Amino acid sequence: MRVPGNPWVRLVLLLAVALSPAAAQEKPALPVDPVASPVPAALSYPSAPEIFDALAKRKNPRWRTLYRPSLGHTFPKRSTSAFWLGVHLSDLYLSVQARDVQRVSNLCRDLESFGRNLGVYDEMKKGVITLTGHSGKQEWTAARAEVEAMAQKFMRALRAQNDDDLATLVRAGEWTRILQLSTAVVDDEAFDDLSIAVGGHGLLSRLCSELERVEPGDDGGGDKVNALSEVFHSLCKRWERDGASKPSMEDVLATKKAIDELMNNFSSRAK
Repeated sequence: MRVPGNPWVRLVLLLAVALSPAAAQEKPALPVDPVASPVPAALSYPSAPEIFDALAKRKNPRWRTLYRPSLGHTFPKRSTSAFWLGVHLSDLYLSVQARDVQRVSNLCRDLESFGRNLGVYDEMKKGVITLTGHSGKQEWTAARAEVEAMAQKFMRALRAQNDDDLATLVRAGEWTRILQLSTAVVDDEAFDDLSIAVGGHGLLSRLCSELERVEPGDDGGGDKVNALSEVFHSLCKRWERDGASKPSMEDVLATKKAIDELMNNFSSRAK
């Protein structure tokens, strides 16, 4: 129907449509906040603490067997430092889950070096002191909350200094390590829903879209971004192929293989 040109008539007609019973039954969609953490559906897009909670509830993992050798904490490229900072954050979650006071302390010292290299030391030093304090007192719930708060502070500080690309690499490093840990723990016997191990299409799609916006930079970080994008895109395709079906153990093993190869490649180049 054509709306008359008279603005008053047009307004009346639009109000009539808006107040009609059919329109009243339709609820307007809420705007999507790109920063807010969405509520996970069947753990398709959980937070890092939720991943560890779900793993612990379904199985009793030997957390300390999942530790990785330290690669040091001084890297000449800021893009490399950003990725490994994210990995370290996930290792902090792991160490808190294992209730390992000494390892938490060691990782916090590494974080201080990462913070200096990335220009966010002032924003994270208070969190490091708070975290080591909670750890020393065996206050593990508070310690885990502080790790999560520190991760958010890192991201905000990097974006505040216009280092959005580095913030993206921190997130990519964090989730690469989380996926490596989760795929190492799950198996067919203990888990009815294996989506906890493969990240879910929502998470992987977001990581892919964020990495696509990263500029290559002048420190050689483009190779790392390309490698991450290739892996996450390949994992996304598995979900798109399977549709809404739950992932199989084959999907978990494929994810584990891709992530392990990626981490081994990055580790050998970081030494």
